[in-house]
Amino acid sequence: MQLNIYIISHPIIKLLSTSLLCSNINKIVKFNNYKLCSLLLIYEASRKSIAIQPIYLKKFQSLTELYLINKYQKYYLFTNVIENYMILTDIKLIIPDIFILDIKQNNSIKLNQHIIKNTKYNNKIIIFEKILSTSKILEIIDNLTINYKIPIENINIISIACYNYVLNIIGKQYSNLKIYTTKIIQ
Repeated sequence: MQLNIYIISHPIIKLLSTSLLCSNINKIVKFNNYKLCSLLLIYEASRKSIAIQPIYLKKFQSLTELYLINKYQKYYLFTNVIENYMILTDIKLIIPDIFILDIKQNNSIKLNQHIIKNTKYNNKIIIFEKILSTSKILEIIDNLTINYKIPIENINIISIACYNYVLNIIGKQYSNLKIYTTKIIQ
């Protein structure tokens, strides 16, 4: 079975991601484009997996319908907090109840076992990397699937760009994994 790679082709995301891969762009423009492109990618990847429940409030003469995120579904974002600090508060606007967990630069992952091992919840995992260029992502996925028993179908990887050889390595081990990106680099 092949890896599920979704190359996001929305025109705005394409424009933003192209400017990020150019070296002659102003740093402030690049910073803002990175922030916006990251948020749009996270939105695109999470919109199918977020479960909402309608709640109906009956008033005297009317009925009001509200929507809340399913309380039995928990969302986790694994990212390098130092690299991606600028998008973290805005991600909370898109997915209010998301837990943000830091992927350290030295490839170590420290997970809060109490939070993620709570099996009464349907845990949805988003792993966000600016550029998917190393196979350290396999260490994270192995940890989640083996130690925390997270089904591979509940894990999404989001990256602005991915190297082809990394996708090949991931695809050999985790063919059901979903990867959202804007570009595959040869």
